[in-house]
Amino acid sequence: MSEGETSVERLLLNTALLVGSCFLLASTGWLSWMRHVMTLAGPTQTEVLTLVLGYLIQSVGIGVFVSLERTTDRARQEQLALASAAGYTLLIAPSTLADSLATTLAFGYLANAICGMLQGYYLVRLVLSVESDQLGTAFGCAYGVSTVASWLLSLVGGGMMTGGIPCLAVCVALTAVVLWTIRREAQGSRINEGLQAADGATPEERPEKALLVLAFITVTMVSLVKNVGFAFPTEDLSESVDLELSRVLYGIGLVAAGIVADRDRRVSMALCAASLALPFLTLSLLGAGAPPILLWSLEYLLFGFFTVFRVTLTADLARREGLPWVAALGMLFGRIGDAFGTELSLSLAHWPLVHVAATTMVFAISMALMFMLEQKLYNAPPEAVEPKRDESELFAQFCTDHGLSAREREVLPLLIAGRTNAEIATELFVTERTIKYHVHNIMEKTGCTSRLEVVDSYLTGMR
Repeated sequence: MSEGETSVERLLLNTALLVGSCFLLASTGWLSWMRHVMTLAGPTQTEVLTLVLGYLIQSVGIGVFVSLERTTDRARQEQLALASAAGYTLLIAPSTLADSLATTLAFGYLANAICGMLQGYYLVRLVLSVESDQLGTAFGCAYGVSTVASWLLSLVGGGMMTGGIPCLAVCVALTAVVLWTIRREAQGSRINEGLQAADGATPEERPEKALLVLAFITVTMVSLVKNVGFAFPTEDLSESVDLELSRVLYGIGLVAAGIVADRDRRVSMALCAASLALPFLTLSLLGAGAPPILLWSLEYLLFGFFTVFRVTLTADLARREGLPWVAALGMLFGRIGDAFGTELSLSLAHWPLVHVAATTMVFAISMALMFMLEQKLYNAPPEAVEPKRDESELFAQFCTDHGLSAREREVLPLLIAGRTNAEIATELFVTERTIKYHVHNIMEKTGCTSRLEVVDSYLTGMR
């Protein structure tokens, strides 16, 4: 393995560690805070206070990070992430130990805002540091392993996720790990600055803004439909549901979903769509008196495909657009959908027929949006430029003059057609990294500094 490949693999591992450690810290503190709120406010109020208002405040934190990401350099973002991780743990102490509900909520909501900023940071790092064909696996495994680790931590001392000094001690230890991984990942990124150009997309290759808007609306709606059918009722936690144990299935689903997503994004989208039908099954099982643990386990298992889909979708668009913050913005819209889906579910809980009708409506809208998105992303690629019969000789001459290899001659027409690296990789049945290598060689051999110059050089020779 070459030194370059070793550094890339090291960066992949560093980024996965960053995502996983940040998620484990955030989920440990958040679950402890939610349980403490439930102790002070009761199950019914807890859902509004945490799953609705808490998620909305997280979206505000993500929005703050996006605005800062667009105006600050990488070094300042790293400093912000370090401060956020430390600040989050400092806020967890009063939010899980206070006897007053007002104090618990005040510090808890500040922690949620910082949690949103951390989410934005590691999603941007994921886009900048991980290849597209490894992104789903890196994210799914990082989240999945962290979710299982969350369950293991809950076994120590009779359950740490209930809050108190043990939980605080765990958060302090996790903060140290997060601080270390942030610095380690940042150092690895500096060694691999070339990756930060993502696909090296020029403005001519970027998708239309309408595609980004469609993607954000789709993420919001799939999040809405996922929560309107089954919003993880907190009253179950005081009865028969072991939250941490049921989340182990979430971890399994995340790992599986990540692997599937990297093999085929279309299949990943289809599985996400299939998982959105679960609310209908959930509503039926609730009516039949199914045990809550069954519903939580089933929901969490399929929840992984939904989570990976909405992250890989916006991360892919962020790479194609050359705007890393698009991935964080996708999570912002996802959190808004989560919050409003939960609120809608709570509001309609006493009207089963209306609940089913509302779930059906948002499900239908989501399916229509996903179909439109699938058509734009996968079924309408730009047509490749095929050399005409009277141009074949000129094409061959261009390749010969610049010493292009056989594989580079296959890549060139697709590059000229405006295909992205991911689309060329799919067309030629190779990895995106391989295509990036060939495109770099083509630019080097033709003396061009961008893909656009290659196209201009070729078309000039055709005239």
